[in-house]
Amino acid sequence: MAKILFINPPSRKNIYLNTNVSIATPSYPSLTLATLAGNLIDKNEVKILDLDLENNIHESLFSNIKTFNPDLIATTATTPHYPTAKKLLYEIKDR
Repeated sequence: MAKILFINPPSRKNIYLNTNVSIATPSYPSLTLATLAGNLIDKNEVKILDLDLENNIHESLFSNIKTFNPDLIATTATTPHYPTAKKLLYEIKDR
């Protein structure tokens, strides 16, 4: 049984929070991560961390990694969120 941590990278801040529509900033959960987790949960311990819902992204991310101690960390990213996801994965790798 593997421990798998799926990360939904923060997207609202980069796209919406610095604009005129910041008051109505949408947050969309990743159905891709939910589908993958749902298919893996029978034989693995799976956790999804949605960084859009966290105030302190780095503290939450590394706290979850430390307590969950995953064997595998995966993320998803759409084109506008790719740089953020890539940066987070490099930070995880460096630690």
